[in-house]
Amino acid sequence: MRYCFGLIKPLPPESIFRKPINSIAILVQERFGDSILVTPLIGYLRNAFPDLEITLVGVRADNEILRQDPHITQLCNLHNMTWHDKKVLFRKHFDLLFNTKDHPSFKFLYLSRKIEASYRIGIDHQLHYGYFHHLIHLDDQLAMAEKNCAILDLMGIKYWKEEIRPYFPEGPVSREIKQFADQSLTGKIIIGINLSASSLEKSWVPEKYIKILEEIDTPVIIFSMPDRMGLKKALEQQFEQVIASPPTTTLFDVAHLIQCCKIVITPDTSLVHIASCYNIPVVVMYRTERDSRRFPPYSSNKRILISPNGFVDGITPGRVIEAYQAILGKGET
Repeated sequence: MRYCFGLIKPLPPESIFRKPINSIAILVQERFGDSILVTPLIGYLRNAFPDLEITLVGVRADNEILRQDPHITQLCNLHNMTWHDKKVLFRKHFDLLFNTKDHPSFKFLYLSRKIEASYRIGIDHQLHYGYFHHLIHLDDQLAMAEKNCAILDLMGIKYWKEEIRPYFPEGPVSREIKQFADQSLTGKIIIGINLSASSLEKSWVPEKYIKILEEIDTPVIIFSMPDRMGLKKALEQQFEQVIASPPTTTLFDVAHLIQCCKIVITPDTSLVHIASCYNIPVVVMYRTERDSRRFPPYSSNKRILISPNGFVDGITPGRVIEAYQAILGKGET
């Protein structure tokens, strides 16, 4: 392994784990989905080491969903920390630091050196040399949840591959969402359809949602971020089987409704991972094969659709309907 003069010299894992690890700082990536995909690591760490101090270091508001997780000791989110709290974090000494980024990020490399730790572990990348005591070599297309958990092998936790499904921390759900679910969804077979995606190349045009709603006669609820709220309301008015639902203001609201669904149809986005937490069957549309490998659904009943042209909009409504019908025919798992 190469390293830069004046930076950190690599060490073999047996040197790092010669003594017990009592505290670990985990740098969590930025998105909602990233936050969900780190939960398998947290769960296995807590199960194997009940007294381990687990500190998560977040950098964006999206990471706040992890604050509710009872398995962690604390979340230090630089997005909303006071200057005093940041000073406390940077003066604290951890036995181990783990950077979950599989590619270089100035902010994450800065934090990897700024936070004091006896040993620093990262994922192998040529631009990570010199910043960590040990780099874990992994296939680039390995699923991110598995990349997060790869440190468990170094720590002697070998059984984690038996079950990798993420979990969703319990959190506050609005009264309006609870009432809606109880009064309008209970006892029904509900199909959840998500309109929103994290980028344009992961989005579907409205006409394609109309096409699939013309083929679905089962009750439907529609999930949408504010940018597509107009489309959500238009579809609720146009189709009788679509149940008008109140806006979801947090991911805890979304998770509460997803648990009411029989199937979730969604482009590649965080709803894939929320559905996986509850083993809800999913039809997922991906831009590329690489995306599907790095961010797969962990629901046991799933259909994965890959676009032929690198844009989710390249997937036809017919393929989605076929996948939806296949899941219905397969039944519950």
